[in-house]
Amino acid sequence: MIPYAILTAILSARSKKKIERLVTIGPARETLLYKEQFGQAVERLEDALAETLRKIKDQTVKELLSEQVGHELEQLKEEQSFQGVAKYISLLYEGKTVFIDYLPGEALIVLDEISRIQEMSEQLDREEAEWQVALLQKGEIVTDMPFTMDWPTLVEHIRQPLLLMSLFLRHHGHFQPQNVLNITCRSMQNFHGQINLLKSECDRWKKSHYAVVFLAANQERSKRLIHVLSDYGIEAEIVEPGSFPVQNALHVTIGQLDGGFELPTQKLVVITEKEVFTTKMTKAPRKNKNLSNAERLKSYNELQVGDYVVHVDHGIGKYVGIETLEVNGTHKDYLQIIYKGNDKLYVPIEHIDQVQKYVSSEGKEPKLYALGGNEWKKVKTKARSSIQDIADDLIKLYAEREASKGYAFSKDGPEQLEFESAFPYQETADQLQAIEEQKRHGI
Repeated sequence: MIPYAILTAILSARSKKKIERLVTIGPARETLLYKEQFGQAVERLEDALAETLRKIKDQTVKELLSEQVGHELEQLKEEQSFQGVAKYISLLYEGKTVFIDYLPGEALIVLDEISRIQEMSEQLDREEAEWQVALLQKGEIVTDMPFTMDWPTLVEHIRQPLLLMSLFLRHHGHFQPQNVLNITCRSMQNFHGQINLLKSECDRWKKSHYAVVFLAANQERSKRLIHVLSDYGIEAEIVEPGSFPVQNALHVTIGQLDGGFELPTQKLVVITEKEVFTTKMTKAPRKNKNLSNAERLKSYNELQVGDYVVHVDHGIGKYVGIETLEVNGTHKDYLQIIYKGNDKLYVPIEHIDQVQKYVSSEGKEPKLYALGGNEWKKVKTKARSSIQDIADDLIKLYAEREASKGYAFSKDGPEQLEFESAFPYQETADQLQAIEEQKRHGI
């Protein structure tokens, strides 16, 4: 942390320009300490350390505490922050404050599936307790040092009106609802492009005084949808997003949902483009780089010590297990891979997509590559060369197509508009341009 006097001198020396716009400078770290906070933190930590040393029986842990926490005390006395100072957050600040305390009193807080929220909060409390025990055993923290707020205490901080949403009506010990409202909701059926069937449903909804809202992805698609509906005698009007739906009317507006729904009690129907035109789409499988004689891994649990693996950047090596390393004060798990000459490569668990399991039909042991060597680079260069040859062939093919005489299509009719509206995704600018050029110049 830069002392105030030095920061002032730097700004005075360099800030010669007048800034016409507002500039926001964020904090350098999450835990901000002022001069008076250092003093009170030292006193509290000294008392907490003395109390912890009285409780601990293990002499080794006592020595570690005296050395490591003692060193952190000296840093606080010199008004210096350090890596991991946030673990003493309960000593640094007066009182307990959470984000809810910054919300205005009239703000509405919505808790969706309160039981799951409570279960997750209790799980995080247990993980925090285990983390503190681990730090204490290494002499890196004192006892009774809460880092976060537990669930019951967090609930006590809520002063704003609450809306609890739950699939099942059940009692929640921390809350006493004043009103209980049951909402009946039905998923919207899929019309599979059968607009006549949709028209029959729209007529039924109008007779029952429903408000019907069609959702389109953008302004252009909303116009297309209006056009298609009109061709089948379904009269609807475009309204601004956020407009309150009117009963006994059909609206088209811009919006996106995973699926439509019907609220019978509220007499509201919402239909997405997907339900109007298409069946449920399944995304094409993601294309990953597949290496020869390699099998993609979903989890490191699929590997056994001694298995041969292929790293996308370093080639074939031998997996020897998981090792936990400390980097910048953070403990992380790494895959340990041995290469030629016993060179070691540590791959973070979250980067397992870069590693594939080596598979050999003959069961022969493969040759290990050397880290930093050129052999694996030559293999990849050869593959790139093959790709370049394919690209050259494609360029030649496209050139021949460009030189050939094309066919000019007729103007868009209702069927074409319906077909385009059935596309379930938002076109990019380049896609729209390509479509327009094909219609104008032909193929």
